Amino acid sequence: MNETPIFWILLIVCTAAAGVGILAVMFTSHRYSRADKALRLRNRAIESSVNAVMIAKSSDPDNPIEYVNPAFERMTGYTSKEILGRNINFLFGAEPDQTGLGNIHAAIADRSETHVTLPCLRKDGSLFWSDMHIAPVCDDKGKNTHFVMVLNDITETRNYQQQLEHQANFDLLTELPNRNLLQDRLQQAVALARRQKHIVALAFLDLDNFQFVNDSLGHKTGDEVLKLVAHRIRSCIRTTDTVARLASDEFVLVLTGIANEENIPKVLQRIVDTISSRPQVTDTLEKVLSTVSQPIFMNNRELDITCSIGVSLFPHDGQESGKLLKNAEAAMRRAKELGRNNFQFYTTELNVRLNDRLALQTLLRRALDRDEFLLHYQPKVDLRSGKVTGAEALLRWNSPDRGMVPPIEFIATLEDSGLIIDVGRWIIEKAVAQYALWREQDPQAPRIAVNISQIQLVQKNFVPMIEEIVNKNGRKQCGLDIEITESLIMKDIDENVSKLKAIQAMGVGISIDDFGTGYSSFSHLATLPINALKIDRSFIINMASDMDHRNIVSAIISLAHLLKHEVVAEGVDSEEQVRLLREMGCDDIQGYIFSKPLPSEKFEVWRRNFFLEPG
Repeated sequence: MNETPIFWILLIVCTAAAGVGILAVMFTSHRYSRADKALRLRNRAIESSVNAVMIAKSSDPDNPIEYVNPAFERMTGYTSKEILGRNINFLFGAEPDQTGLGNIHAAIADRSETHVTLPCLRKDGSLFWSDMHIAPVCDDKGKNTHFVMVLNDITETRNYQQQLEHQANFDLLTELPNRNLLQDRLQQAVALARRQKHIVALAFLDLDNFQFVNDSLGHKTGDEVLKLVAHRIRSCIRTTDTVARLASDEFVLVLTGIANEENIPKVLQRIVDTISSRPQVTDTLEKVLSTVSQPIFMNNRELDITCSIGVSLFPHDGQESGKLLKNAEAAMRRAKELGRNNFQFYTTELNVRLNDRLALQTLLRRALDRDEFLLHYQPKVDLRSGKVTGAEALLRWNSPDRGMVPPIEFIATLEDSGLIIDVGRWIIEKAVAQYALWREQDPQAPRIAVNISQIQLVQKNFVPMIEEIVNKNGRKQCGLDIEITESLIMKDIDENVSKLKAIQAMGVGISIDDFGTGYSSFSHLATLPINALKIDRSFIINMASDMDHRNIVSAIISLAHLLKHEVVAEGVDSEEQVRLLREMGCDDIQGYIFSKPLPSEKFEVWRRNFFLEPG
């Protein structure tokens, strides 16, 4: 009886102890089960990740790869079997990004984290940009055993960034540097030249009459011409130089490395020294001029493209880029004034002239708005009848501040600024209206001729504009003639012939002005829709003393009559010239022998009192 209680107590104690063991085993098993589930979850997450994951052993000096996930296989094109055991360097090719690779090696050596962006190679050799994170992995004791590397393919983002950067710095049409990149390169060139005591030549290039291409052939053809011109300019310069497209048909060249050991500060002396002892500047510019001016064939048409170039030099013409660019543009304007297709170096006088020209443009715009322009009329006389049969309308400007301004002082500015388009329309409207007034008093009123510039002719609305004005004053009775130089007609013969035929059908007469100074061929002359030829005054002036000029005039008159065209001789100022022209059979003459250009009221008084013995 005394043993029974002790036995049961021991049994209960043993059973209880066994229960604790069983519970402990059960608890430990549950803990490991949860860890296993978490591990499997992490594994599935890594296997399913869109980012490439790679694990490399850190205890081995070669850091062999022990694991890659499927995303790594998809990203690189390698299978895990091809990768395991290899070093990560195989991803970077034969010429790796040394900066990024150096950061990776430093992180592995220091057992530290790093983040790099660098180019990598796929199995097929194609390049992709990787955003790579590297971090050390430690065991329970804190010892580094592995490295985990996570790669993200950022090729598309990188390409987009590069595209944005390219668009910000390069012209999309010509692929040349744009104004932004030009500014940066010019500043660098000036800084380097300042340290090395060298010269920087800045050349401002503008295509001559490029608007003609856009207006007559369209902007698509104009773009093709610009691309070809850009290629031609680029072929003329060294790789160390820069050519940029500034705007439209404007280009800028930055020529560097021009030594100037003497460093003479005087402007005139530096021009002589630089041009004579440093021929690379002038040689390059002459090469650009000749290369750009080679014929261009577009849409079965031959285009003659030339350019004008202005040059400023650092440090003599400016110490900073903005000043150099402004002065080079002023020199380019001077090249335009001197006949185009040439280059000019900057002088301080050019800046003064440029400012005067800008002020003149402002005054001319106001002159049109304030009705300060007027027309003077110079008579054309028929040598056979002795009657005044026509008048040439010549533009005059009566400025409130400057008085009557000679045409030579403002016509070129009207054309260069484009104001000639609006002023030219005003001239035509005024001439047609004046003829209508004269005709009310005299049914035989003289027709009025108006000069047409190239800028006007190439406008797409030129023919509709003439038609609108003619219709306002009675079609077929407008009394309008237009005068166009032969060189202008030949610039785009097919297009211009079409326009002239349409204008002629409205009752508008057409004359070729300054005939003999252009380059029209007999075949073209026979098909042109014209009514008269005006012999250039240079032949008339020398006709009495120069037999060659006399023969040329005689030949032009004979040719015109064979083609059933009338002939007008302009610039006649002597009785001897009148006599010779009569003998040759010239139809009409115009010049100071009869009258200088007169305002409409004085012209009418002069015409009523004029008498010439019929020939």
